[in-house]
Amino acid sequence: MSNMVNIKVPTDPTDQSDLLVCLNGQRYLIQRGRAVAVPRGVAEVIEHAERQEAAAMAYMDSLR
Repeated sequence: MSNMVNIKVPTDPTDQSDLLVCLNGQRYLIQRGRAVAVPRGVAEVIEHAERQEAAAMAYMDSLR
């Protein structure tokens, strides 16, 4: 169980749906706004996605 970490995916006013993460053929449906325990790899996938989204937004802002 030490491979599990606690995360909380923030709510999003523009997207109320649960967050679907796929890792190594497994699907994880994570409810927004609730603390949940997930495998460390799932937390890393979410963290990387958030970083990529922030980088994309920064790039789009630089084009304005």
